[in-house]
Amino acid sequence: MNILNKTFVLKMPQFQKSYVKKLVNAFSLLIITKLDENKNLKQADLDEITQKFNNFLVILKLVRDDDNTCKQSLSSYYINQFKDVMQEYKIYF
Repeated sequence: MNILNKTFVLKMPQFQKSYVKKLVNAFSLLIITKLDENKNLKQADLDEITQKFNNFLVILKLVRDDDNTCKQSLSSYYINQFKDVMQEYKIYF
């Protein structure tokens, strides 16, 4: 996908339950819309945001695979990384 002629690639994990998949798809569209509105982002910025968002999506997949018990010890780390990068680039919802 291109945003402002810059490459933006999401690596979405496969979700089996349709409601989780719909929620993640809607959230992904919201992220893309917010990034598209930010005209100051460079390719390096998009790459960093994409990496953090991909890590966040992997954690969502792991949480779902653990029946929402969140057994993965790195989950808070990656969720906070994503939150921090959104704040750093002033992308608010």
